Amino acid sequence: MKGVQLFKTQIPGEVCTNGNKEVISRWRMTLDTILISTSPPLLQTRRISVQIKFWLSEKRLYKLSGNDLDNLSKPILDSMKRIGMIYDDDQIYHLEATKYPTKGFEEIEIIIRDWN
Repeated sequence: MKGVQLFKTQIPGEVCTNGNKEVISRWRMTLDTILISTSPPLLQTRRISVQIKFWLSEKRLYKLSGNDLDNLSKPILDSMKRIGMIYDDDQIYHLEATKYPTKGFEEIEIIIRDWN
């Protein structure tokens, strides 16, 4: 990662990557609402680095399917675009995503840095 940190937030709650349309729609709305509530910076003209950390329940994390990093990351990037935080995800020059097991609550941490 490079550059100055521009944004950091944590999103608590069960991470949703699949399910029926209603469940997915609710998850997208939750992401949008939480990101908007943090008063994110408008990064529409910047090249950025995005780091996403997922804490998933051990039971869920160690099952063999359904927790692909691309499927976990995409709703977050889409939400950043929907709320106007970024113009398009082609602004992302560096993307880092990591999964961690937790015995506690599931959570996501998002860190955005300037990419020079």
